[in-house]
Amino acid sequence: MFKKSSLFLTYGMFLVALLVGCLDKKPAAQPSVDNISQAESQQVKVTEWNPHTAVAGQGFNLQRDGDSAIWIRGSIVGDSSTYTAMFGDTKISNVAVSENKLVSFQVHKSLTANPGKYPIILIVKASGQRIDIGTVEIIAHK
Repeated sequence: MFKKSSLFLTYGMFLVALLVGCLDKKPAAQPSVDNISQAESQQVKVTEWNPHTAVAGQGFNLQRDGDSAIWIRGSIVGDSSTYTAMFGDTKISNVAVSENKLVSFQVHKSLTANPGKYPIILIVKASGQRIDIGTVEIIAHK
């Protein structure tokens, strides 16, 4: 009788340990700036972005603080710590990547006050790789 109860006790402890181990698992980490390789960053493909044109001084995709926002959709790798952006010659450090892999960043209203063509570029922080998105054309107010 002792052998059976000892066996059941050992078996029970094994099952409890197994269950606790399974419950303690953490979800797989999202790729971040530290673990995105050059090859992975080259897989970033942009399918759409907005805006392509805007009127000087009027802003676009307006945010609560009056700044404008650019959004980019595609096969985005990484998270918000992965990228910086360029709007023309201005570096923008605060780049957001949502759970559905939509990239967005704010553009200060002073940067959209004058007509011109402004290249949009995402930069992978770890490698410095530049991903050309397109050009926003800011046209004169009529």
